[in-house]
Amino acid sequence: MLATWRGHRLSVALSSVLLERFVMVFTLVVLICALIPMIFARLGALPGLEWSMAAFLAASVCGIAFLMLADRVLALHPLLVTFGRSRMGQLLLALSGDTRRLFGSRWIIWSSVLAYGAHLNQVFFAAWLGAALSLDLSLTDYLTTIPLIFLVTLLPISIGGWGVREGVSVIVLGAVGVARADALAFSILFGASVALVSLAALPMWWADAKRRPREAPAPEAAV
Repeated sequence: MLATWRGHRLSVALSSVLLERFVMVFTLVVLICALIPMIFARLGALPGLEWSMAAFLAASVCGIAFLMLADRVLALHPLLVTFGRSRMGQLLLALSGDTRRLFGSRWIIWSSVLAYGAHLNQVFFAAWLGAALSLDLSLTDYLTTIPLIFLVTLLPISIGGWGVREGVSVIVLGAVGVARADALAFSILFGASVALVSLAALPMWWADAKRRPREAPAPEAAV
């Protein structure tokens, strides 16, 4: 919304948001795949984790490939060409070109570095919060549990991950010896802290709204 207020096209704003989310999810899946030996060593064998993460990774790679080639695919058949002329098709075409520009340039390296930094920031914040709650966990414990919790909360089955995060936190943190009540309190405080920090963006929204030029009032009809 802020991007469109500043004069950017809707397709550009939409592409930036979707690609940011896609890079975050993809890097998180890669991180969890790399941590699977540590996860098994600390949490024990988790049935289905290996094949589910392999499926996530394969789906992510296929999704990237599809988006990079979508504008070429839409030119292969008259029906697809007709769809490409629709509003939804135009958005898909723009997203395809933006995906190719991102993943075909050096910017994907910096985007991935920032994404991994964000994931590690979640881990360090969780460790700080856990220390405040006197949870007897090591940094390795947080490194093997928080990415799993964060991945599940990204599923679009609740608002902001509330409810899902709490249930998964009780199960996963319980596997490393955290009491259910403590795990629930940790999850609620974690979600509340993220929401509170997000409120810092409100002044920027307000300042941007104040800078937007107001539409001129419509001229009155002549009597």
